[in-house]
Amino acid sequence: MAVHVSNHQPDAVTVQTRWRVSNCAGKTLREGGTAGNVRSQANVRLEMIDCRALREAGGTARLPTVDTNAPMEGDRDLLFWVEALVEGQVVSRNLATFAKPKHLCLKRPTIIPTIAPTEQGVWRVTLASDRAAPWTRLAIEGVDATWSDNFLHLDAESPRTVAVQPQQSISTEVLKQRLWIEPVVDLWDAGAPGCDASHT
Repeated sequence: MAVHVSNHQPDAVTVQTRWRVSNCAGKTLREGGTAGNVRSQANVRLEMIDCRALREAGGTARLPTVDTNAPMEGDRDLLFWVEALVEGQVVSRNLATFAKPKHLCLKRPTIIPTIAPTEQGVWRVTLASDRAAPWTRLAIEGVDATWSDNFLHLDAESPRTVAVQPQQSISTEVLKQRLWIEPVVDLWDAGAPGCDASHT
């Protein structure tokens, strides 16, 4: 897995990367990071991580597909999370997988929101999940709103906080009642089939 960083700022920056590989339950299997200087308007590969051992640990049988580079069975239970930090602040996040989303061994998460008002008409919504919940969509039922981020990847290790400003006046109680949280696994009937085993 290659970790690339792009810098679209007018000046060079020193970037710290922080990555971890987890299973779909959210358990960390391996982690690391590095630092590097990225010049303006450039893309730099800062690190290459060999994940073969983790991929093979879950099974080396190829998934049935017409793709000549078909993923292995073990790829279904791996998630690669990465963050880029500048001066200690997270400026970018990403998630990569070795298999297509529909092949991942995702199970329905329990996501608990905590809602707190800040300035007039703006709320902070903190989301804590008990397992990995990538591609989670947020909305307020029947209310247009401006979000700092309403389509995000949740993991079991660190809650995520977003800001939301509804386009009409509503109370915190109404926001709690109408907050809509939909992880991608909710679009499936009962998770991906054949995922009883996982990395330990």
